[in-house]
Amino acid sequence: MRIIVAVLIALGVAAPLLTYWQARTARLQFEVGSLVIGGGAYRAEVPYDAILLEGIVVGAAPQTSLTLRTNGIGWPGFGLGWFRNAAGERVFALVRSGDAVYVPTRLDFDVVLTTEDADAFVDELRTRVGQQRM
Repeated sequence: MRIIVAVLIALGVAAPLLTYWQARTARLQFEVGSLVIGGGAYRAEVPYDAILLEGIVVGAAPQTSLTLRTNGIGWPGFGLGWFRNAAGERVFALVRSGDAVYVPTRLDFDVVLTTEDADAFVDELRTRVGQQRM
């Protein structure tokens, strides 16, 4: 019985710390050749040549609304990992407060993320994708 209690206490301490670590390490980075989203155990890399610029959606829309978490962390105000959006698509998400952006790809998933400045993010993404395709 003591072992069970000790294991439950250890899990009760470890789970919040692991979740906190995931949230603190999550980032959005423009790398050479790809957009890298996430951190810790939940991370996705999207090559610039797989991004479909014409389908980008900024703001509230079915594409940016997460409905079902399939493998990830989902808290009010924070989402990281694999989800389904309200349009039914499989997406990798890094969502905090900020402007929501949906980035469609040629891969088997799309991306939903939030940024402080969605217009600046989309401009930078267009520049990177354009450079990749030249």
